[in-house]
Amino acid sequence: MSLFLEVCFVREGQIAGWAFNADDLQCRLTLEVWINGELDGFCDCSLASDVVASWGLGDHSGRYAFLYSSQKLSAGRLLRFVVHDACLFGEWSLLLPRQTGAVTTYGSPGSMASRLGSFERYKSFRSLSNDVRMKIALQRYYLSSKAVRSTSIDIILPTYNRAGVLRAAIESVLRQVHQCWHLYICDDGSSDNTADLCSCYVRDSRIHYLPMPHRGVSAARNAGLSRSRSGYVAFLDSDNTWSPEYLSLMLSFLSKQSLDCGFCAALLTGDCDGDKVWLGNFFSWRSCLEVNYIDLNCFVFRRASVGLKRASFDESLRRFVDWDFILAITKESRTAFLCCALVNYYNGDQLDRITSLEYRGARGSDVMDAIRAKHYQLAGMCDNVDAQIACASIDSG
Repeated sequence: MSLFLEVCFVREGQIAGWAFNADDLQCRLTLEVWINGELDGFCDCSLASDVVASWGLGDHSGRYAFLYSSQKLSAGRLLRFVVHDACLFGEWSLLLPRQTGAVTTYGSPGSMASRLGSFERYKSFRSLSNDVRMKIALQRYYLSSKAVRSTSIDIILPTYNRAGVLRAAIESVLRQVHQCWHLYICDDGSSDNTADLCSCYVRDSRIHYLPMPHRGVSAARNAGLSRSRSGYVAFLDSDNTWSPEYLSLMLSFLSKQSLDCGFCAALLTGDCDGDKVWLGNFFSWRSCLEVNYIDLNCFVFRRASVGLKRASFDESLRRFVDWDFILAITKESRTAFLCCALVNYYNGDQLDRITSLEYRGARGSDVMDAIRAKHYQLAGMCDNVDAQIACASIDSG
């Protein structure tokens, strides 16, 4: 089962949040609440009220939300949730903060680490994690929709001295089922044979090679965005590849769900055989603010609904630029997660990667805190949840 559980705030004697079963959005979960090892009581995740909605819980209407009160909910106590419906699904533990009196708000800068064990950035990959029914429905939708098949999409591919792996990324674009695309290879001042490699591909009128001085990945992506003209935009890094159905399924997903933004899961592979990890989960803007679980290689947006001002990368950042960009672009956009791993993401150590070179240790934590603070200040208590979840709540209401 795919469980999603958030604690949104804790205060003396009261805790609130929301939880749902992503495999069955119609079901309502029940929480067992244990405090310091003793069962304290039960609560249903089906609360719906104007007050709960104003707190930003659930899907803005309060559905999937819970509010639990107990005199035993005090600072420093160990809180354990057991979530079940007909059978036991899972459990999570949380140590209540030692500050008393004040409300601790989920997602605020410097707040408690309220991300529970159910929502990890990575999880072990299983082929059964893919939503096969959704994938088949989207395949049929693509074949039946001439409008989707004729939709043009621009692909922004930044690169810097990656000629050794760049070919595989380009070839994965050429192998797409959906062939109505333009690829912008944004060369951030490479000194290897990247230019020679790209010269073999620009014979295809859909492929555009953009050499530029070395200014960093954000500047390279922004240069590609400024040149692109299509109504949809996708991103691919030079050390990653797409499955052949990536564009066709993502465009079908955005069209069928009337989305502004959509993303799928990534299959992360390391330097050792068999080392496979799944990255991706249902969308919650506040969850993304706490845990960066959306990869840019999996992300597609519709330009008209997002706007040019938000669709740009912060060139002052050397790392976490993808996270910062996605937080800005999805804050008020209709966004959803396609539960299929359509991106092959290299997560090893054999290449010089921004992830392993920039903002290491305490400096990285400081930059992440600054990004959280910036976006939280703009958004406050509001959340934007997965469009599929919101639709299911409306339908069940």
